[in-house]
Amino acid sequence: MKGDVILVEEHHRKAAGVISPAIVGKVRAKSARYVISVAGESGSGKSETAKAIADELSKLGGRGGDGADQAAHRL
Repeated sequence: MKGDVILVEEHHRKAAGVISPAIVGKVRAKSARYVISVAGESGSGKSETAKAIADELSKLGGRGGDGADQAAHRL
């Protein structure tokens, strides 16, 4: 929720490190808008994983916000 602290742990960063290059490859191959959805059960770490993916996309050349607020990244 807005104002919550998102604690990204190593396993979230590891997952993002695997997922993000695949996302970048797909996005750069086609000129279109994309939505990345992170799904899972309550308490499964969706917000943390989304934040880690947003951070990783930023490192890989994307521009955008922090991931927790449905940020847009341009690759």
